[in-house]
Amino acid sequence: MIEVVAGDTLDAASGDVLVVPVLSGLTWGPGAAWAVAALGDWVEDYLVAQEFTGKAGQMATVRGGDVVGFGRVVFIGLGDEVDAEALRRAAGTAGRAVSRYVAVVTTLHDIEIEDAAECVAFGFIAGQYRFDKYLSEPKPAKTETLELAGADAVAMAGAERGSIVAAGVSLARDLINEPAAAKPPTHLTAVAEEIAANTGLDITVYDEAACVEERLRSVGGCRRRRQPPSHGCPAP
Repeated sequence: MIEVVAGDTLDAASGDVLVVPVLSGLTWGPGAAWAVAALGDWVEDYLVAQEFTGKAGQMATVRGGDVVGFGRVVFIGLGDEVDAEALRRAAGTAGRAVSRYVAVVTTLHDIEIEDAAECVAFGFIAGQYRFDKYLSEPKPAKTETLELAGADAVAMAGAERGSIVAAGVSLARDLINEPAAAKPPTHLTAVAEEIAANTGLDITVYDEAACVEERLRSVGGCRRRRQPPSHGCPAP
């Protein structure tokens, strides 16, 4: 699981890649103006040549270097109006795009909406999800840390919530993607017991005898209810 951590301000931070937001009309979001100023005027000309305007879903990558402390700088478009869903989607796009980098730094959490850091942590981690357990040559994501530049305690509390939700979603996806033969009731029971043990929850597991005693109809397979006789016209 990717570790989400608080980082230094951009002028003191470093990493493999920096992810910064841009709004429509090439309006710099938090951290983007700093990156452009540090890299040089050529960056804006390059983005214009690439027809990057900050539209939601757009992305552009440029080389960084010693002047910024990052090997790559990724500009992520957020569009005109940024809400929680738009920020989650942008973070997911970033997560997929930079999955081959170990250390990622971002300022997406500084977008001024409620629970921004939670949205970023969830979107980024969920964006890197892959189910490659049965692939002969899997290519797992390499990202180990997502650093929120200059994040305070409130932002980090939100990021922790987002990370926990993303972990739960990833587990659910794993269980869905597993073939039926690989997830018998005993396996699902073990998963539930592990979750309970790790979170301090109580758990009760019903065996077949308990299910019969509780009159749970799923035991022994699905039973068809007897339907009352129909007095209408028979179906053609």
